Amino acid sequence: MFGVISAFIFVTAFSLAFGTIAYMLHAYKEKMLAALLMQPIPQGERETRILVQHRRGAAAGMSRRQHGASAARWPLALAA
Repeated sequence: MFGVISAFIFVTAFSLAFGTIAYMLHAYKEKMLAALLMQPIPQGERETRILVQHRRGAAAGMSRRQHGASAARWPLALAA
């Protein structure tokens, strides 16, 4: 009896997997063909651009140590 139940579960799972694959192939047939027929994008030399922006104003002249020290001026109730 155990063999019959396990065979039934195996056949059911295999059928479900096969049905899912067949459904996906049928549903996305047009998209797969479009992707296969599209010409690949030529890979030229990559160009990397880096943009560095600096802050302007009063905070720009402060170092990180000075900027962190300004947080110590707040009351401890707000800092905690």
